[in-house]
Amino acid sequence: MGDVKIRLSRPGDEAGIIRVWSAVFGDGEEYIKAFLDRLYAPGRAAVAQEGGSIVSMALFPRIGELICPNGTGEKCSYIYAVATLPEHRSRGYAAAVSRLASFKAREEGTVVICPAEAGLFGYYERVCGFETCFFTDEKEYPRPEKTGEAAEKIGKAEYFALREKHLSGIPHIRFSDMAAEYQEKLCAGGGFFKTEGGIFAAERYGETTLVKEALGNVPPEMIAGTLKAERYVVRTPGKGRPFAMFLPEQGREKAPDVTGWFGFAFD
Repeated sequence: MGDVKIRLSRPGDEAGIIRVWSAVFGDGEEYIKAFLDRLYAPGRAAVAQEGGSIVSMALFPRIGELICPNGTGEKCSYIYAVATLPEHRSRGYAAAVSRLASFKAREEGTVVICPAEAGLFGYYERVCGFETCFFTDEKEYPRPEKTGEAAEKIGKAEYFALREKHLSGIPHIRFSDMAAEYQEKLCAGGGFFKTEGGIFAAERYGETTLVKEALGNVPPEMIAGTLKAERYVVRTPGKGRPFAMFLPEQGREKAPDVTGWFGFAFD
């Protein structure tokens, strides 16, 4: 790696983190700062510094607790925004910052990651030792010809309280207040809703409504009656496809075949 330094972030690194994030993911500064203001602090990112500039990074904010089926919890960090500037790729920087972020976070509790692409599950298993344990069923459909009545829009506190009831006995992330607040901001174009027997959280992307999670009884016709769109993507608990991973303790045997629910990605 030459003169590159792999280290934890320090005060003053925020501008470099924003520069890498924007260059790789294309997000604007306001969007990035909304995340950093709520979930980042110096020392909560691993960075690769080359020639005095940050060229690669992996954030690891605390997002809440991983709740086990018996109801016990363990502090949980989230590996997020792993990125390397295009001109600095193929030098092992992403692997290096991912390892540092993962194992520093593991000292505090459990660690999770939501790979952006299917091919990255094998990468994070090989590079850091992550295991897949969170899955989702995802359905996509056009706007139904007939729509139902609108669901009731509810606030953050009520939504996340109901969420815990629906997920009782299922391994899942119980999000911190700041993580829940960030999700509320992401869902500003959609929102948090409850039905007679369920809840759902939705974002809007142009003509698409993404239901990030639907728990309990959430009829598609009611989703369409609540949020008008040309296309709907709905995620529910199930084992249709891998969604997220966690980092086990070193030396521990492979986890049993347990299907957990991650729900909210931070995209």
